[in-house]
Amino acid sequence: MPDVVVKAADGAEITAYLAQPSSAKGPAVVVLAESPNTNLTARCDALAAQGYFALAPVLTRTGEQRRADLQSAITYARKLDGCTAKVGALAFGGSLAYEAACFTDVDASVGYYPVGIETMVNDAGRISKWCLLHFAEDDALVPLDLQKKIYGALIGIIFYSIYSYKGVGHSFAREGAPTYDKAAADLANSRTEKFLKENLQ
Repeated sequence: MPDVVVKAADGAEITAYLAQPSSAKGPAVVVLAESPNTNLTARCDALAAQGYFALAPVLTRTGEQRRADLQSAITYARKLDGCTAKVGALAFGGSLAYEAACFTDVDASVGYYPVGIETMVNDAGRISKWCLLHFAEDDALVPLDLQKKIYGALIGIIFYSIYSYKGVGHSFAREGAPTYDKAAADLANSRTEKFLKENLQ
């Protein structure tokens, strides 16, 4: 998958896949996933077809270093020839979309079936750009009690939207997953497409 190399702040190299729009001009989206089963190449190609530069960095480090590497990827995307300097983050699983919203200068972020946000709810006040989260109501990794904790922590935060999808589990939008649900995936994807267009284009 690697196609380009992003230089981290400490000089380390981050490999990444880059898809470009046919117009060679437009905003960018940094595409992320916790699971190696997520086909980020296909996601990037689909975003490029919608008019975005789409960059999928391979983030291998953890903690503060991962956040720094995420910022490096966002900065790299922002400086691409033809990029309008607007950059979003799109993440599948994990907490990367939320972390992008809290700890980077990303212009908008989207997270599908996020995991681990409940451990970072005290950072919600850092969110200053729009963040969209898609929760699976029957997500075994994030039971409803944890989802409610997250919702409660985000009350009063202006820049966020949450959708909950009834009767579906984790990875409901990943084709080929046992929990894939086309109706829920199509709805979430259409909401994501609209959100990115409103905040990046």
